[in-house]
Amino acid sequence: MEQVGLSPELADAAVNDGQREFVDSGDTRLVACRWLSDDRIILVDSEVIQAERKPGPGGMQIEEVAAHAVLDLRPELPAGRLDREMSTEHVLAVVAESFGIPLTCDPDEPISTLYSGPGSEDRVVVHSGCIPPPYWLIGSFDPRKSYCEHVWAFHPDRYRKWAQALDRR
Repeated sequence: MEQVGLSPELADAAVNDGQREFVDSGDTRLVACRWLSDDRIILVDSEVIQAERKPGPGGMQIEEVAAHAVLDLRPELPAGRLDREMSTEHVLAVVAESFGIPLTCDPDEPISTLYSGPGSEDRVVVHSGCIPPPYWLIGSFDPRKSYCEHVWAFHPDRYRKWAQALDRR
């Protein structure tokens, strides 16, 4: 966060806002998106560290998360345009296409920049060429079901270059 000038308060605001977010089916991951203005969006992809189950609908009260990626975005990304009406899942798909590396979590499945389907963490194959660039593997893995949700290989250098190009404008 510090490398691109983001404060922890912005990440907290995005997570605690509750307007645009989704939690994976295992309640282990929270992805939140907050529009700060018409031209600035904060996306936080995080792991749920502490939560309390409550009776009734929306039965999970998330108390603490650990951020894996906190991104300061603009509506125009390399892979397309974001708008306020998009779901957080759709925003994450455009972000993964913009700053991710294609992968699969099962050799029988097609590659994608944002993968959900059969597979496991130990079967992930990132398609990055002969000399793989650094990446962060982010996603939800359920080993009991051999199923993965919203898995992506975030390429931080690609994001940093994009963010630096914005600063030069």
